[in-house]
Amino acid sequence: MKRVVGWMLFGILFFKSPVKADYYSIKDGVWEQTAKATCPWSKVSHTSPTCSCSPLCSPGGNFIIYIKHNITSSCTLFDFTCGATIRVLSGSSFTLNGGGTLTGTSNIFVYAVGSMIINGNLAIQGNGSGLINGTLQVNRTITNSSSLGSNGLCGSGSITSSQPIAPGTIYGATIMPIELLCFNLKQQDDGQLLHWETSSKKNNKLFEVENSTNSIFFEKIGEQNSKAFPTGNSVNLLSYDFWDKEEIIGYCYYRLKQVNLNDEFN
Repeated sequence: MKRVVGWMLFGILFFKSPVKADYYSIKDGVWEQTAKATCPWSKVSHTSPTCSCSPLCSPGGNFIIYIKHNITSSCTLFDFTCGATIRVLSGSSFTLNGGGTLTGTSNIFVYAVGSMIINGNLAIQGNGSGLINGTLQVNRTITNSSSLGSNGLCGSGSITSSQPIAPGTIYGATIMPIELLCFNLKQQDDGQLLHWETSSKKNNKLFEVENSTNSIFFEKIGEQNSKAFPTGNSVNLLSYDFWDKEEIIGYCYYRLKQVNLNDEFN
């Protein structure tokens, strides 16, 4: 029996916020942007008009922030020390182009079919925590000194780091054997172009591409051999493209499955 240890997803899903929040994303954009024409935030709902507001790089108080779009932050250091909660909803992404610190009672939730990328170090301290049911990619180091122990960073999703992850850092979530830099989709007149890039991999034989209309039941639509084959190992940037020429009606989700040389898969 093959051992299922994780997966990577790209998808779009309509999702209603379950509780009231202090900030809602209303479109793709830059976290720090406050000009009304380009500000991606609202204090009312995900569908309200743009407002000239921003949580800034140190969200104050016990702010609750819902991300339902593709949000990017260039904060040099993202400071959660004031107890903010950030929820990256299904089908959404949050890219932090700098390090981040979770402490106090601050926390991050990444929902299934959601993703977060941190291009810097992630430090978890005090009672800070992260629940990763989607994907978390840290392109430097993860340090967990939370009073919650390994429960300070847990979940049912997958986590990658460009540096080794110390034992006891993570509970439940899967440590992936490849470093996935991106997994994007661009819709064309003749189909959907899927593009992904890896910065390193171990024992990688091939990638299988799957899709689904409900994010629950997936079927294989094709595969791409690893550019690191036959050794399966690489520390170089490798990129892949896959065309899905089927017409999409309604919502569609894509899943990338990494298959090892021994045919175990992630």
